[in-house]
Amino acid sequence: MRLGRDSAVPGAVDIHTHILPGVDDGARNLNEAIVMARAAQERGSVLMVATPHADFAGRRWQGVASTIRSSVAALNAVFESSGLSVKVLPGMEIAMHPRVLELLRHGDALTIGDAGKYVLVELPFQQIPTYAEKAVFDLSSAGYVPVIAHPERCSEVATDPNRMYRLVRAGAMGQVNAGSLTGAFGRSVRQVAETLLRHGLAHVIASDGHSPEDRPCRLDLAFAAASRLVGREAALRAVRDIPRAVVRAETVQLESPEKFVRRKWFLFG
Repeated sequence: MRLGRDSAVPGAVDIHTHILPGVDDGARNLNEAIVMARAAQERGSVLMVATPHADFAGRRWQGVASTIRSSVAALNAVFESSGLSVKVLPGMEIAMHPRVLELLRHGDALTIGDAGKYVLVELPFQQIPTYAEKAVFDLSSAGYVPVIAHPERCSEVATDPNRMYRLVRAGAMGQVNAGSLTGAFGRSVRQVAETLLRHGLAHVIASDGHSPEDRPCRLDLAFAAASRLVGREAALRAVRDIPRAVVRAETVQLESPEKFVRRKWFLFG
């Protein structure tokens, strides 16, 4: 679907992208990163956070945070010389791990935008670890806010959305992917994403952009889908106001989450 410039969401902030070239399964080279950034800018994005995958289990990560910072600085310089105004901030998509708090305190893990408050945490795609609620609570108690990346793609959340309810109650926020809301990952994932948004269990929409074609850094189509679902004001908060507060390490006032209650169907003779 081709959209005009009037479909843009001015001031949008994308807190989850894989735009750093050649570091994970995101942009393969500098040219792809430029194409991704230009598409984001044309649709209204002014800030993007580079969040390469970080799996700390059994690996040494000393120095990775500083490498990401320097790579982001170099990418911003290239964007500026290419006539792009969109800015990139450093971050990580951290695989859920019981030592996340320790890694943050030691400076081995990066917060979203390197701002010191919000942390992008990825759940396994199958089963949520038994320590997840305690890890979220410990991070929250230490002054951090875990932002759970694309929970709609986790099988356990799909089966029971109230798993996210418990994580939100423990101090987390939820981030759904733009592609999930537009059906890029299938109907069932879209329905879970919609459920999370309706129940206050997802608070941010981000692109999770990986490539120019299949998974671009676009928020406009998801904004339109969210506007139909929860209203334009709530959709704007999800793509602009809340993520902007996140990269500024500002406190976000959220509505109380609602428990998911599965509908019961009755057949009458």
